[in-house]
Amino acid sequence: MRYVLSILLPPSMALAYGGCGSFILNIILCLVGYIPGMVHAILIVLQKESNDRHQAMMKELVKWQIHQDLKRNSRRKTEIVCRKKEDNVTASGDKASCY
Repeated sequence: MRYVLSILLPPSMALAYGGCGSFILNIILCLVGYIPGMVHAILIVLQKESNDRHQAMMKELVKWQIHQDLKRNSRRKTEIVCRKKEDNVTASGDKASCY
C-alpha cells in the first residue's frame, strides 16, 4: 500500500516518512518530472522500512543478550554451589553428584 501511495502521491509519502525537508525536495522533483519524485518517495519508504527492521532486530538482540547473561549467571551460581558441595562431600569422603 505504501508503494502504491508513493507512486500516486509522492509528496504525501515524502512528508509522512521523510519529514519536511524531504517533502520540499520531493515537490521540486515532482515539478521537474513526476518520475524523479516517484523514485524519491519510494526510496524514502524503503529507507524507513529498513530503519524499522534494523531497530526491531537490535531490540531482539538486546533481549537475546540479556537472556544469555542470565543463563551464564545462573550457570556460575550453580558451579559455585556445586564446588561448595564437592568440597563438603570430599571432606566427608562421599561422592559428589551435582550435575
